[in-house]
Amino acid sequence: MNEQPNFSYINQLSGGDLAFEAKLINIIKEELPKEVEQYLWNLNHKKYQLAANDVHKLKHKISIFGLELSYKLANEYENELKAENISKKDEFLEILNAMINFIEEIK
Repeated sequence: MNEQPNFSYINQLSGGDLAFEAKLINIIKEELPKEVEQYLWNLNHKKYQLAANDVHKLKHKISIFGLELSYKLANEYENELKAENISKKDEFLEILNAMINFIEEIK
């Protein structure tokens, strides 16, 4: 994965409102691990349509972290999952791991 999660979009969105930034980051820190867990469960149980729905939800967090290339990959993967194709699974997992590691470093 060539790009790294960042706060550029969050900073732009907040207009400098630090309280808003903190609230948004806390929501992501709470939701992301649960959404990743749900995606992995659906994937491991070959529930590809549900996994595609999970990827759709996760795409929003990918874009919030400024991961433009990863967003494009997630969009392709979502469509592939609908066709029960999991060829981009490992690449998508790299994105998820990068985001999880990023939020775990946030104090």
